[in-house]
Amino acid sequence: MKLRGRTASGESVTVHLDIDEPCGACAGTGATAHPAWVEFIDAHRHTGLPLPEIVRIYGEAWWDDHGGHEPPVEAPCASCDGSGHVLTNDGKMLVEALRPYL
Repeated sequence: MKLRGRTASGESVTVHLDIDEPCGACAGTGATAHPAWVEFIDAHRHTGLPLPEIVRIYGEAWWDDHGGHEPPVEAPCASCDGSGHVLTNDGKMLVEALRPYL
C-alpha cells in the first residue's frame, strides 16, 4: 500500500506499507487438504501403495464408515479464511487504527 501526503511544512511524502502477505499455512492458495482426507491418508499410509490405489481399494468403505460421502480434496484455509493472504503487523496496526471509524 502506498500512502502519499504532505508534511506540515508542505513537503511531499510517500510511505509504503506492506499490509498483507501470502498465508504460510496454504502458501497463498487459499486452500489446504480437507481434514478428512488427511485422516484417510494417515490411516492408510502404512500400506505403501500409491494414493490412487489406496483410494480405489479402501476409499468407498472408509467414506461409508466416516460420514457416508467423499468430501472435496481441498477445504478453505482456516488461517486466512480462504483468501490466501494474512495481515502483516503493519496491516494489523492499520486495521486497529481504523476500527473506530468502520
